[in-house]
Amino acid sequence: MKIVLLKDRPDLLNSAKEVVLKYSKYDYITEDNLNYLLLDNDDVIIGEIDYSLPLGSVDLLYIYIKEEYRGRGLSKYLLNESIEDLQKKDVKEIFLEVSKINIIALNLYNKMGFQKISERKNYYEGNIDAIIMKKTIG
Repeated sequence: MKIVLLKDRPDLLNSAKEVVLKYSKYDYITEDNLNYLLLDNDDVIIGEIDYSLPLGSVDLLYIYIKEEYRGRGLSKYLLNESIEDLQKKDVKEIFLEVSKINIIALNLYNKMGFQKISERKNYYEGNIDAIIMKKTIG
């Protein structure tokens, strides 16, 4: 498996858009977003991580791993590799929001050193709270 930036593989833009539209509330994606793709040996997208990049920080929008590849540590791998690359770009902080009931994601983020900084009450459908987290990387 390998990780690539979408801007380095524009031939995968349509496939990446399909993932975003199917599994995320975000309906945009361009080669200019800091969008990392996890590819298998046949260059098929099996995971994505998408960021927006305000000045000096990153907003993590989502991490997605295809269901049949979950439970193998690929989210952690994708996040680690992305953080290493972002540090080279002089990014100082990563922010994210996650559903309070998404225990798997919360466990990953806690293990990766993200700290809870606030909550948004009733943020998600069904009156589910969002946890806002931050990680300093530089």
